[in-house]
Amino acid sequence: MADNLDYYAILQVNRNATPDEIERAHERLSRTYDPETSRKPRAAERHAEVQEAFAVLSDPAKRREVDRDLRSSDQAIAGSGRPSDFLSSRFVVAAALTLFVSSLAVLGIIVLVGGGDGDDSLVVDPTVAVTTPTPGPTLPAHTPVVPLESPPQVVGEEITTESGLVYIDFLPGTGEVAQIGDTVAVDYTGWLQDTGKMFDSSLSRTEAFQVVIGVGQVIEGWDEGLEGMAEGGKRRLIIPPELAYADVGAGDTIPPNATLIFDIELVDILIPAPSPTPTPAPTVPAQTPGVADESPPEITGDEVTLESGLVYIDFAPGTGEVAQIGDTIAVNYTGWLQDTGEMFDSSISRPSTFQVIIGGGGVIQGWEEGLPGLAEGGTRRLIIPADLAYGDTGQGTIPAGATLIFDITLVDILVTAP
Repeated sequence: MADNLDYYAILQVNRNATPDEIERAHERLSRTYDPETSRKPRAAERHAEVQEAFAVLSDPAKRREVDRDLRSSDQAIAGSGRPSDFLSSRFVVAAALTLFVSSLAVLGIIVLVGGGDGDDSLVVDPTVAVTTPTPGPTLPAHTPVVPLESPPQVVGEEITTESGLVYIDFLPGTGEVAQIGDTVAVDYTGWLQDTGKMFDSSLSRTEAFQVVIGVGQVIEGWDEGLEGMAEGGKRRLIIPPELAYADVGAGDTIPPNATLIFDIELVDILIPAPSPTPTPAPTVPAQTPGVADESPPEITGDEVTLESGLVYIDFAPGTGEVAQIGDTIAVNYTGWLQDTGEMFDSSISRPSTFQVIIGGGGVIQGWEEGLPGLAEGGTRRLIIPADLAYGDTGQGTIPAGATLIFDITLVDILVTAP
C-alpha cells in the first residue's frame, strides 16, 4: 500500500462505510474517471487512485491495517485560513469565531499545564472513538508559486451578462463544461480594480480551491461566472460590487463598493451535479374489462356544433376538474361508424384506461378539439366529420370519408398542464 494516501477520501466515503457503499463509490468513480471515455485532464491518474483505494478497502485485512494506522496516528490537523474566507460574506464572522476558539484553546492549555500535581485523568483517553466526518473529494495539489501583484493583460472577447458581470475566456478549456451543482477545483487570483492590488490567491497554497457552483458558498459573481467554464480553461471575471460585497466590503482588505477582478482556472470537475431524477410517468387507472356497446346508444343533451364541423353532446356532465390543452388525462371511449353504427374500437374491454395529452398530436383532430372543457367524471359524445378524423384515406377498419361517433368518459386528469 502506498504511504500517506487517504483511501477513504479518494473513494469519497466515510471511514464507517459498509462494503456495499465502498463498492458503489468505486463503480461511480470508475465510470467518472474512465480514461477511455472521460475528458478530465487527470482522469488516468484519478482512475488509478480509485482502483488502488478500492483494492485496499475491499480487502478486510488491508482495511483493518489502514484503520489501525489511522487510529494510532497522532498527527494534529490544524485549521488554517481558506481562500473562501475572502469569497464568503461570512468572512468577518469566521475571523471572530477563530479568535474565540483560539482563546478557549489557550485557556485549556493553561488549565492542563497548571494543574498542580499533573493528574493523569486530564489526559484524553486515546481509546475513545472519535466521530470522523465524511471526507470530501481529494483536491488537486500543486507547487505553491508567487501570484502576480497586479492583473496582467489578457486577450479575448469581453461578454457582459444581464447582471453586470463581465467575463473574458482568455484561455478556452478542452475538458468537460461546469454547470450549476458541480463540485469543482479551481485556482484563482483576485485584485481590486481601482488600485490593481492583489488581495487573495490560491496559487500560493499547496492545493486548489474547492467550491460547489450555484449554492451560495461564494459571492454571487463567482456562482454566475464559473458556470460554463471548461476544464483546463481560464476566465477573467470583472465583478461589480452588487455581485460581491456591495457597500459593506470585507474587513480591511476589500473596501465598500469595490469592483473585483478574478483570474480563475478550472482545474477539475471533482463531482458532477447529480442527474435530475426523471419524472415518473403517471399511472393509468386500471379497470375490470367490460363489454362495449355494439352500436351507439340513445342519449339526451344539448348538441353543440363548432366552426370546424365537430359536434359534441355532454350527456353525463362531470363534477371534477375541467380538462384543458396540455393536460395528460385518462379516458374510456368507444367508437362507432356513423353510417353503419358498427363499433370499431373501445377501451372498455381492456384492463386499463387510455392515456392522452390534449393538444399533443397523439390523437385525431376531432379528439384534440373535443376533449378540452370535459370535466372529470363526465361523458361526452363526439360526432367527428371525416376531415377531422381519417379524411378520404381511412385507417384500417375505418373506410375513407367516414364520419365517426365517440362516447368518451374523462376518468382522471393525471397531470395538469404546466
